[in-house]
Amino acid sequence: MRNGGLITNLPADACVELACVAYADGVRPVRYGALPPACAALNEIQITVQRLIAKAAMTGSRELVHAAVALDPLTGALQTLPKIHEMTERMLHLREREVMPRGGLMEWRRTTRLRRTSMPRSRNPVTLAGG
Repeated sequence: MRNGGLITNLPADACVELACVAYADGVRPVRYGALPPACAALNEIQITVQRLIAKAAMTGSRELVHAAVALDPLTGALQTLPKIHEMTERMLHLREREVMPRGGLMEWRRTTRLRRTSMPRSRNPVTLAGG
């Protein structure tokens, strides 16, 4: 869900995972506050990776895909930059050949419509069985 200040030391527009309470007409997040600094730093890296991937999808930039994959902490811990570049090129080639329309990322962006949804707000909690 969109952070919106629920985790105070992460960007408000970041997508976060939080504990939630279920109500009759929807689910509401529980405000967390500040993460420990080391956790916030690790989350900031992942947020940056996700933003780079989203921007790459919107612009068709292979360079942004490469930057995002290279910045991913697990990838960087397991592979050298030349191997990461080679792996990313292979993934992009396979993706474009097998799944993407003939125009690649830009054609996918032009023909794909993303929808935004919202949950109704309520203060009536749902009682869950066994809880």
